[in-house]
Amino acid sequence: MRHKLCRSKIPHCRRHRIACKPGALASGTYLPETMPRFAANLSFLFNEVPFLDRFAAAANAGFKAIEFAFAYEYPANELTSRLAANGLEQVLINAPPGDLNAGDRGLAGCTGREHEFA
Repeated sequence: MRHKLCRSKIPHCRRHRIACKPGALASGTYLPETMPRFAANLSFLFNEVPFLDRFAAAANAGFKAIEFAFAYEYPANELTSRLAANGLEQVLINAPPGDLNAGDRGLAGCTGREHEFA
């Protein structure tokens, strides 16, 4: 099954079209630059170590990028230094959830509560 963008005339999509051909993987025509890049989600992975030690664990496992849901309890400069020390890129962090115990599931889309995460 081809991705709907494969029929585009955009140059990037021409490369993608080759990669989407049936049998492209078996024939060796699959283009390496179309491979997805994965990030380790530190909220879910490496839970056997404390949160701040998960940066090193992710780097040691071969990840180049990380993400996590919420780390607002840690100073930003500490997170930044862990990223730099381990050669990692931060690719995602969720907006503050609000009070999870009270039923909040995120504030970014709640009109009138912007001040809570600004």
